Amino acid sequence: MNNGASRRLLLLRRVLACGPPPAFDQLCRVTAEVTGTTGATIVLLERGVVTGLLASSDPVASQLEALEHLLGEGPSVEAHEQGVVVQAELGSDEPRYNAYEHQAVSLGVATVAAFPMRVGLVRPGVVCTYRDTPGALEPDQVSDGTIMAELAAQSVLLAQTEASPGQLAHELEIGADLHAIVHQAAGMVAVQLEIPLTLALVRLRAHAFGSDQPLRDVAEAVVDRRLRFDDDAHEV
Repeated sequence: MNNGASRRLLLLRRVLACGPPPAFDQLCRVTAEVTGTTGATIVLLERGVVTGLLASSDPVASQLEALEHLLGEGPSVEAHEQGVVVQAELGSDEPRYNAYEHQAVSLGVATVAAFPMRVGLVRPGVVCTYRDTPGALEPDQVSDGTIMAELAAQSVLLAQTEASPGQLAHELEIGADLHAIVHQAAGMVAVQLEIPLTLALVRLRAHAFGSDQPLRDVAEAVVDRRLRFDDDAHEV
């Protein structure tokens, strides 16, 4: 058995010792431990858009994921689109992520690293980590993070095998439901403004950011028909 396979087996045993698969919360905690980071999240993405939060190690990690969903930018989005590990130090004079970076730094985040989840050609999401101190990950930490992302991807596929045809697995649906209303609202805005769905999602995010509201609250207002965008996004 080569070193990579041995390390993968060791990390898998460490996760399984925490509970039965798919143990997404345990995967988050072990990922943070082996990468030497402060916290981690496991998020589902589709076409570069965050569609659900599967697990989070702590409140700050959850807020970082919410920022990516709100703003449509950040390390998870980039890692998923590019299919490579993304590392970034935040707070520089030339921000990599603009609005996301400003908000993340205000939460006390100094560095982020995102690992695309992948099994063959399937890329269901990203494992994202953060540190509250500066400094890039060491090569062995990057290697371990990559392995943890592979294990997370395998856990997602394993969970889905238990679902009925055409249905999302319960463990995955819990996370996906957090953002389903946003996509429903985007569909309504697309109809109101006669624009593509992707642009409607941008309008939703811009309104939430400009009014300092959670994206979910804005989406609920649209779905409940308390907010329309075909007349300058006013409450009704």
